[in-house]
Amino acid sequence: MYSPGLVGRIKATRYTREYGLDFDDALTVQAMEGLSMDAIVPYDRCFDAVDRVERATPEELLSMHGGGG
Repeated sequence: MYSPGLVGRIKATRYTREYGLDFDDALTVQAMEGLSMDAIVPYDRCFDAVDRVERATPEELLSMHGGGG
């Protein structure tokens, strides 16, 4: 579990303005930054606005790795 602390929450508010994210999504981006992550697997397309985040859907990951059921 990642706990952003006060500084992380303040940074997340910057992402709400910079990328037009709601606070929960901005906090996710801040957590990704804090954990040195650059990829996420949500259906939520709002992350496409964040240049440093690579987004893929579960279906896309399955097709890339030959899965599918």
